[in-house]
Order: sequence, then C-alpha cells, then structure tokens
Amino acid sequence: MMKEQPYHQLIIYVAVYFFFNSFLLPEGLLYTTLLTPVMVYFLFKEREIKKIYVWSLALLIPIPFHVLQGVVVNSYLISSVMVFTALIFLICVYYAVKKYVDILDSLFRKVLLINALFVFIALIVLPIPGIRDLFWYDVPFSKGLDVILRLKLFTYEASYYSLIMMPVFLYFMMRVFYDKEKHSLLIFLASVIPLLLSLSFGVIGAFLLAFLISVLVFWAKIPRTLKRFSILSTLFMLVVLGLVFILWPQNPIYFRIENIFHGQDTSAMGRLVYSFMFARDIIVQHNIFFGIGPGQIKIIAHDMIINY
Repeated sequence: MMKEQPYHQLIIYVAVYFFFNSFLLPEGLLYTTLLTPVMVYFLFKEREIKKIYVWSLALLIPIPFHVLQGVVVNSYLISSVMVFTALIFLICVYYAVKKYVDILDSLFRKVLLINALFVFIALIVLPIPGIRDLFWYDVPFSKGLDVILRLKLFTYEASYYSLIMMPVFLYFMMRVFYDKEKHSLLIFLASVIPLLLSLSFGVIGAFLLAFLISVLVFWAKIPRTLKRFSILSTLFMLVVLGLVFILWPQNPIYFRIENIFHGQDTSAMGRLVYSFMFARDIIVQHNIFFGIGPGQIKIIAHDMIINY
C-alpha cells in the first residue's frame, strides 16, 4: 500500500512529461516549467532544497560579466528564469529517481504501454488529415525530399519525441538483451517501432553509436544473449542495407545521408556545423569565457540565423 501511493502520484507527472508536456501550450512553454513550485516543495520536503542554492551560485557567476558587456534585459531575465527552472527540474528528477527507484520499473512499463496505445491510434488516424497532424510531423526532413510523415505524438517535433522517450526504450531494450522480460518480442517491438517511425536520424544514430562502443568496450562482461544479438543484428542490418541500396537506390534514407555528406541537410548542418560556427563567431566578438548570456543569441545573431 505504501508503494502504491507514490506510484499513483508520480504516474501523473510522468505522463505529463512524456506525452503532454507542451500540449495546448504556447511554443517554448512546458508544463514541467509551470510545475516548478511543486518541484521546489518536493525538494524542501525531502530536505534537499540546499542543492538549489549550491547550483544556483554557479548560474550567478557569469551575470556580472554579461551585464557589463550589455544585454537586452527582458530577454535575459526570461531566459535566465527558464534556465533556473530547468536546473530545478534536473535536481528534482535526480532525487525522485533516487528515492523511488523501486517503482521506476512500474512507471516505465506504464509509459511504454501508454505510448504503444498512442502509436496504435496514430497509425489508425494516419489517413485522416484533420487528426493526423496531432500525431505526425509533416515537415520535410531534408532538402529535395517530399514530406515523409514522422511520429511525434503530442510533442512539437519528431526528434524531440524520440529523445524524451529514449530512456524508456533503452531501459526495456536492455532488459530484453539481458533476458529479463517474459514477453521479450512484444517489449522489443514496443520499444523499437516508435523509434523507427520517428525517423530521427540524430537520436537513432547516437543510440547505435553508443551501443556499438559499449558492446566493444564491455564485450567480455556482456551476457551471451546480447553478444549473439549484436552479431546477428549487425549482419542483418548490413544485408538489409545492401538489398535496399541495390533494389531502391533513391530511397529517402540514402538520399538524406547523401545530403548530410554533401552539407545540404539543414537539420544535420544546423546541429553539427552552423551552431558551432555561430558560437565561435559570437564569442570571439564578446566574451570567450562566459559567452553572451541567456536569451541574447536571438538578438545578436538574428540576421545570421535568418540567413542560414
């Protein structure tokens, strides 16, 4: 009974974070931001409020340097508050997971089940334009490609959806690899299919790279089932990629990869090239150690961002 009470309390916050965090809110605003006072109260009740004070000092250090070099006050204050709420969220999640680790499996399992239900609904409404936009992202993901619908559910973008769901997917994938799930095939499909439907190259690519490095580094320690899966899945992927290249050389995936290598993919270039280029050009003109401050990039680099 004692375990049921925190579970029923936490499942509401967990559902909000994973599925409805930006639903019906203005762009940029999240329910977890609005719930910051609740998180502060949780930390106060758990006698961990001092952690906010300690980490807040780190946020205060650059402020004098930003003010001396000049900032747009409104934008600076709003963005600083957003950074502060993100800090509180991070601290709160850390201590919540630490305290309720024994019910984390139940929470993640419920999230996986709810997500599978929403994915099923999203597939059903796929032919209905009016409702489809609620579940699917319809912005072209690379130059020269037609619109390919990508799963986003109630978030504002497909990559964001796959990113926030990745801890849940990864948790159950590892349980399957370590042979700790009774219905391993269903759990694995419930974790992999939504990720593939999101077509998020960044998240999927980062996962595959991290998985490959982890397998190579810890090869002697991983269980036999995971070794077998790693070898078979690698061979299977190579065969599939080879067949796709031969039978359908102009498929969207290869087309986007080609765009990435030619520097014509706006998403990849924005994350891997332009963002660092902007940062370098801006800090050399202002403060190389403390930057320009929260909320100033959209003001100082407005023309640069529009052009790119």
